[in-house]
Amino acid sequence: MSLVLACILLGIWQLRGPHPARQPSEPAAAALQVLKPVAVAVPEPEFRAPLTATASEHDAETSPVRNAESTSPMVKNRCWRTGPLDEGEIRAVLKRFAAPEYGARVIQEARHDKVADWVYLPPLPSSAAAREEQRRLGDLGVQDLAVVTTGPMRNGLSLGLFAEPGGALRRVAELKALGVTARIEPRYRDLERNFMVVRSATVPDADHSWRSVACE
Repeated sequence: MSLVLACILLGIWQLRGPHPARQPSEPAAAALQVLKPVAVAVPEPEFRAPLTATASEHDAETSPVRNAESTSPMVKNRCWRTGPLDEGEIRAVLKRFAAPEYGARVIQEARHDKVADWVYLPPLPSSAAAREEQRRLGDLGVQDLAVVTTGPMRNGLSLGLFAEPGGALRRVAELKALGVTARIEPRYRDLERNFMVVRSATVPDADHSWRSVACE
């Protein structure tokens, strides 16, 4: 009888539907909770301003070199020339700039300089004809004349050398007024002149007129 009663109670219990799920206890629920991401404070990267050049460094890179004469090898090799000088001046300059770093040296140059204008008559056929012309001109009042006896102008007549500008022209005009046609020829002379060259970064001194030249 007890067994039958137990079976009836079991059937009634099953007909009532499924049991509600057992709620987990607090410790179990805590174990099953999904872990939330923890906000970790990540230090921000340190910001550093780009390095800037100092004023002196900027000037050294961008500004033109100051006092270029003291640093440029081209300026250090600069040379100066003065002259023409006579022998006494040459000796004085050589003595003053005798140190090896000056590299003082003397340069001689030959110059073809005009020294005068020559007034003349072209050569005549013979020396007798030249002397006859000389007498004729003397009778006209022409002075300072002579027969040329040597060179390519032999048997010509020299009527004077004139260093003063315009002197030869006046002489020709005077002769033309007498009916004599004279000619003018410039006369030259080779003159040897002495110059001094000194190596220096600046003008060597104030006693001479120096001109900057290329060093050889």
